[in-house]
Amino acid sequence: MNKNQKHLGRAALALGLVAAAPLFGQEDPFARTLTLGLESSLRASDNRDLEVDSPGSSFEQTNRLSADFETTTGVSTFNLGLAGTLRFINFADEESDVEARDPTINLAYQTESRNALFQLDAGFRETEVSQQNLEFFLVGGLLTQELVTDTGDREDTSFGAQLELGREAPFGLDLNAGFSEVRFSDTTSEDLFDTETIRFGASAR
Repeated sequence: MNKNQKHLGRAALALGLVAAAPLFGQEDPFARTLTLGLESSLRASDNRDLEVDSPGSSFEQTNRLSADFETTTGVSTFNLGLAGTLRFINFADEESDVEARDPTINLAYQTESRNALFQLDAGFRETEVSQQNLEFFLVGGLLTQELVTDTGDREDTSFGAQLELGREAPFGLDLNAGFSEVRFSDTTSEDLFDTETIRFGASAR
């Protein structure tokens, strides 16, 4: 399965979650909001590949597309965000290339009553390592800054859940769990290695 097929599979899963969103809460009234976004840039380069004899100029157009769907009721909120990049490149030798890059999926759900609260969030993001110079990343719950000189891809996956019981009772219980994973592919630097973090927590009050 190639990367484009993987991205289409993830997008199909996300769209399935959108279709299932009303099942999380049937309370009335409810509101639904869909927000679409587009960011576009055009870059011209001379001797893009640093060759001894420049073959000429190339042009690259990058379009960042996003969609945010939210449904809200009196006691619950469901949010799904999708984003991705379409890149059109016209090389100096007149060859053209189209790339689908940097898919991002974010999911969040919350429902509460007077005496209980449940929260769920999940996320996936893929980026080019060569595009990550001097950027901040959330790794293992810590915000870190990295200077990257390698090439390849990075995938960040996260999941978290929280449950509060007895919010207005004399005694209550808080439970939480989380998972985060960073995966690198097609890289060569030994400083870029896969990580995985799992956390659980519980407290009584």
